[in-house]
Amino acid sequence: MALTKEIAYTTLGRNALVIGLIGHVAALLAGISPVSGTESLFGILYGFYWMGFFFAVYKELGDRGYRSFGNWRFYVLMTVTVIPILGPVTALMILYRMQGNKKVRLDKAQGFLSAVLRLRVNMLLIFLFIAILFILFIVVLSRNDPYFKRAKMSNVMIDNQQLDD
Repeated sequence: MALTKEIAYTTLGRNALVIGLIGHVAALLAGISPVSGTESLFGILYGFYWMGFFFAVYKELGDRGYRSFGNWRFYVLMTVTVIPILGPVTALMILYRMQGNKKVRLDKAQGFLSAVLRLRVNMLLIFLFIAILFILFIVVLSRNDPYFKRAKMSNVMIDNQQLDD
């Protein structure tokens, strides 16, 4: 039986990492979108991504025997996550390398990529997060989209004309 390294051992760590990764991808998609209003959506989604990684790194380092706020590795991990495209992958690689004395006996393939694929998460939580992302996307874009602004203005104009008659 082989000893295999994991990226995240705790349930909170695994779920927060995956939510952070989904938030990161959504923020990048919002950031490159030409639709008006996505700049505010990018800031919100990037905040979700960063908070997800913050909670995951805090919990995982605490579980591995490190003092999170008293350890320079925590600050390095949080600084690395700010990098737009390579940040999450680099943070996952650093977490993978910082095992401490935590190892799990598994008969699985070893390596970083297989550890990423072994992140087991709560699917209901992921579904709810994606549903919240869609609702947030609709709300933010409906307030900033020129079509919806014209539709609101036409409703206001019709109401004013009816009052004059």
